[in-house]
This record gives sequence, structure tokens and C-alpha cells, in this order.
Amino acid sequence: MRYIISIVIGSLLFGCGSGKPNANQYSSALKASIDGITLAKQFEEAFPASKVFISHFDGRAGPRTWVGKTIISQRFLLEVSIPIDIEFSTTWEVVRVSARGLPKIAIYEVTRVERRADGTTSIGYGRGTQVTPDQLEVIITNKNVSSIFADSEQLQPINNVDAALE
Repeated sequence: MRYIISIVIGSLLFGCGSGKPNANQYSSALKASIDGITLAKQFEEAFPASKVFISHFDGRAGPRTWVGKTIISQRFLLEVSIPIDIEFSTTWEVVRVSARGLPKIAIYEVTRVERRADGTTSIGYGRGTQVTPDQLEVIITNKNVSSIFADSEQLQPINNVDAALE
């Protein structure tokens, strides 16, 4: 009996509507993440040209994760990943997005970007490190990574570094 009830509840939770999240729900969830997750709001305010998205939005291929990526000093890729919960109404509208775990914050040095003749891009990475929320605050305030990589101000910018956001 429990098995049948589980199937019915699972069908109701995941099988209603079209069976796939739509673009409006995705857009609503991105907007709600700014309202519900302080770090996401800080990141988007500090780096308005950043790339933000929700990975595994439908929840089927892995845990839902808010991801923000930006380039700093034309040389470094800053990536923030926050595990999230999305609360839906009975009509499958996004009600709230909240963090459900600790963020993963990392910064990577981009050492080269090569555009190949076939149209693909090859990106080389050098050093990288995990960053604490306190260190991220310093990066946001200074808009550079010199607090993490002391020599970062002496390094040359990388052409086409924005390709690392893809």
C-alpha cells in the first residue's frame, strides 16, 4: 500500500502539467533566487555582466544549483555554486527559491583562450583555489583577486577571456 501511495504522490509532484519546466518557470526561479538567496543577490549586484543560471532545473539529472560566473581582471574566472530548493505552488508557479546548503566558491586563472579553425574554443587554466565567503566579500569590494593571488595585478589580460563563461 505504501508503494502505491508513493507512486501516486510522486506522479502528482512530478507528472502534473507538461512534465517539463517551462521558460517562464525558469525565469521566475532565477528572479526568485535573487530575492531568496543573499549571496546570489550580492553576486549579481557586484557583477551585472556575469552569467547566471540554474543547473538541473527540472531536478531529474542532479541537484538544483544556482550558478554565477564572472570574469575578473580579464584573467580570472570566479564561479559561485549554491545548492537550492525551489518551492512551487499547486499550479506549478515558483513561490520561493532558497539555499539548501553551503555555497562552493572557486576562482581559476585563465591562461589561454584559443579559437580553433573549426569554430570550437580551447581554454587553458592555471592555478585555482576554493574561496571562503569572507574572501569573496573582499573580491567583491575590490573587484580584483589580489587578496587571493598576490601577483594578479602584474599579469597580462587574456584576449577573448569571456569564452570561459560558456
